[in-house]
Amino acid sequence: MVERKKGPKFRQVVLDCTDARALAEFYRRLLVWDYRPGDEAGDDKDWLVLRNPDGGVQIAFQQVDRLPEASWPDAEPVPQQLHLDLTVESVEELEEQHARVLELGGRLRYDRSEDPEEPLRVYADPAGHPFCVFVD
Repeated sequence: MVERKKGPKFRQVVLDCTDARALAEFYRRLLVWDYRPGDEAGDDKDWLVLRNPDGGVQIAFQQVDRLPEASWPDAEPVPQQLHLDLTVESVEELEEQHARVLELGGRLRYDRSEDPEEPLRVYADPAGHPFCVFVD
């Protein structure tokens, strides 16, 4: 057996945003995650963290003054740079989550829900970050 080198642990993805609380609330409600203790309320809007209840990677939100919205899946003028992949177990659940994403303030960017091989939809969150929901 080959010994595997140990690397750093992947802790979280950090999203820049012009309204950290609003974007954190979008993902908190969408993913049904909780804030890191102390981040639930208050005036501190510069840095918020959502904890994964399964113990995996977290999402953090960092306040910035300006942020150009990604135009992906269109190639120009602003590439995606990063996007989140979220999965559901069935096409029926994809439809349910579609309604939730829109209700929470997400915007549909691309619809491939009819694809028999890999049904998916691409959205922009309220800050313009792209994310996909697909059937796994």
